[in-house]
Amino acid sequence: MKLAMDIGGTKVLIALIDNNKIKKSYFFLTNKDFLYRIINITKEIIKKYKIDKICIATAGPGDYKKGIIYGLNLPLRNFNIKKELKKVTKAKIIVENDANAFAYYHAKKSKYSYILGITLGTGIGFGLVIKNEIYRGRGNACEFSHIILNSCELENEYQKAKRNNSLNKIKRILSLVIFNSVIAYDPELIVIGGGYINEFIKIKSDVLNNANRLLSKFGLKICKVKIDPSKYSVIKGVALL
Repeated sequence: MKLAMDIGGTKVLIALIDNNKIKKSYFFLTNKDFLYRIINITKEIIKKYKIDKICIATAGPGDYKKGIIYGLNLPLRNFNIKKELKKVTKAKIIVENDANAFAYYHAKKSKYSYILGITLGTGIGFGLVIKNEIYRGRGNACEFSHIILNSCELENEYQKAKRNNSLNKIKRILSLVIFNSVIAYDPELIVIGGGYINEFIKIKSDVLNNANRLLSKFGLKICKVKIDPSKYSVIKGVALL
């Protein structure tokens, strides 16, 4: 059995997975004691079940091989999740970027070779899978949300627009996200999910039309876009690694 975790800026989802099926799950907000709760739930589960592997997905950037989460959108910064969990279990532990896990989950189900996953939540995550392999660069590739546009970080502008409920600004930002994603990565498929997905669905047509208008200036068109409203895709994806 595997224990999979999705540690986001707003919520934490933990699931017990057996033969790629979720047997049990836990959900709680990412408040200041979230790490304490993760440790306690892990202790509870390993007492009842034989866990072979713990698979953790979290928002980047981070040093995933060492298990260090930089935590830009978390209450804790620069903490080593592997080190903490090794105090209570001998199971193998892997740590991966949540958007990578999201994209990987869809890549394993898809006929396409070039897949970009975009997660819209507290921040914006990007994960690129090329021929069933996650593209990581030196470890933190595709942290596209931290690019600077007009002297402003893209993710900061997105978060500010959400706080102010500025729908037109959100549409513009997400149109630029899609446009730049196609320009930068030229994927065959873009899959969009995350905690903000229900709100995105309401503005999807406007966002994609605006992105296509921008792309048409270069003789380009948007690729196939898929919406994934499931909250379990990141969990399922990281459990496949």
